[in-house]
Amino acid sequence: MRQDTTHRVVIVVGGFGGLYAARQLGRAGIPVTMIDRRNSHFFQPLLYQVATGGLSPGDVSAPLRSVLKRDRLTKVLVGDVAAVDTAAAEVVLSDDRRVSYDSLIVAAGMRYHYFGNHDWEQVTGSLKTVEDANRHSSPHLLRIRAGRSRAQRRGAGALAAIRRHRRRSNGGRVGGGHRRTEEQHARW
Repeated sequence: MRQDTTHRVVIVVGGFGGLYAARQLGRAGIPVTMIDRRNSHFFQPLLYQVATGGLSPGDVSAPLRSVLKRDRLTKVLVGDVAAVDTAAAEVVLSDDRRVSYDSLIVAAGMRYHYFGNHDWEQVTGSLKTVEDANRHSSPHLLRIRAGRSRAQRRGAGALAAIRRHRRRSNGGRVGGGHRRTEEQHARW
C-alpha cells in the first residue's frame, strides 16, 4: 500500500458514494477528511422498514467513524458545509471552521423531482432520512396500535375492528418503486 500523506482529499457527505470513495482512498493510503452533518451512515433501502415499525433506526445505521475505523488516515468531522472557497481550496463549515483540500469530492446525494409541481413536496412523503421514516411511522403505528388495543379489549371482534380501523386510516403513495410497494404492503 502506497501512502501519499501530502495529497489531502475532503469528502462532503457520508452516504454510499462518499463511503465508497473514502474506503478506496483509505486503502490507497491517502488522507481523507469526511464532513457530514451527522455522525452516522444509514442504509437507505431499509428506511421503509423503520417507517413501518419492522426495524428500529439503530438497526439501519452505524457511526461513520465505526464504518471507517480501519482507515487510519481517514477522519470524520461533524458539521454543515456553508461554502466552498475554490480559490483557497477550502471547505467552510457553518461554525467558521475551514478544511483545506487538494481534491474535493461532493457526494451530496439527490433530491426528489416533482416535475414542476412544487406543491407536491408539501403533501407527499419523503423517505430519505431516519427522521423521514420516524415521521411516517408515528401516525400510522399509533393508529394501528390503537386499533389493536381496542380490538383486544373487545375480544371476539378483534379482526373486524382492525379491518375497520385500517379502512379509516387513509393514505396515498406516489410512485410504485419497490420501496413504496413494500412499505404499503407492510402497513396493511
